[in-house]
Amino acid sequence: MALQTTKYHDGVKFKVVTDQAITVSDIAVNASGGPGKLFSITASNLKSANTIVYVKVYFSAAPILGTTYPDLIFPVSGGASQTLQIPYGYDYTELGFSCTLNATPLDTTDPSASTAVTLTCS
Repeated sequence: MALQTTKYHDGVKFKVVTDQAITVSDIAVNASGGPGKLFSITASNLKSANTIVYVKVYFSAAPILGTTYPDLIFPVSGGASQTLQIPYGYDYTELGFSCTLNATPLDTTDPSASTAVTLTCS
């Protein structure tokens, strides 16, 4: 896992949270460093040509895979990149995310390849 959080100059109140190779075992916990608003999710599943990957986003503190239900489940087709825009943002206390092979909320199955996920938040 290579989680990165970038905060722009103080004049811009946005952060970009990126993990270029997240898998189910790499759940990102408190990825933005505190409360904020989620404005978009971009996921790239280009490494897996035929398998759908499910990005799971958690707005709770210290989510645990297989135990904590995700607040959002976002499917990404194999060999594709997709973006989910949230125009007015979604408030959260803590932001966590991971990727799994199945849409089932408590699934802990690793995808066949890692997925790149980028979250834009404040």
